[in-house]
Amino acid sequence: MRIPSDFTGLGKIAQIGIKVSRNCTYHGVSLNVAMDLEPFLRINPCGYSGLQTVDLSTIGITVGWTEAAEVLSHKLATYLAP
Repeated sequence: MRIPSDFTGLGKIAQIGIKVSRNCTYHGVSLNVAMDLEPFLRINPCGYSGLQTVDLSTIGITVGWTEAAEVLSHKLATYLAP
């Protein structure tokens, strides 16, 4: 999976969430691969008015969910490892 060198612009393509409640932590991560982005036109992603939501297919990357998940998990494990 390779990001095209001609991609420019600002867009939300992934999310990380963390919640702490009653001495428990909840966390999650998501990556927009290929999805209907229309519902995001009706909200302000992360509270930022006008922030565009994109997915991998929007920026020219054709990849299946399984491959995207494998690459993302490998990158997370590499960069977040102690």
